[in-house]
Amino acid sequence: MRHALGPSTHTLELDQVAELNAQLAAGRGLAPAALDLPATGALRQVIAEGPPNFPYLYGRFDDPAGGRMPLHTEHLRALSRQLHLNHHWGV
Repeated sequence: MRHALGPSTHTLELDQVAELNAQLAAGRGLAPAALDLPATGALRQVIAEGPPNFPYLYGRFDDPAGGRMPLHTEHLRALSRQLHLNHHWGV
């Protein structure tokens, strides 16, 4: 189920996703091994779906097999650390 976000909707999670995507779009794709994931291509985008206050997050990879995997707190923490971003994931 997709939720449309109003232009004034901001949450910490969505702001952090936007920062991750800005780094990834700048050519800083990460190998899945850096995040302990079984995908075969580099991570290119983090996708948020669901309610904005508790979105489900997925990684889009350059992977011929489909390339989309759920990202959990430990993956997001590792990703932020690899990209040198000061993020707060989880409760």
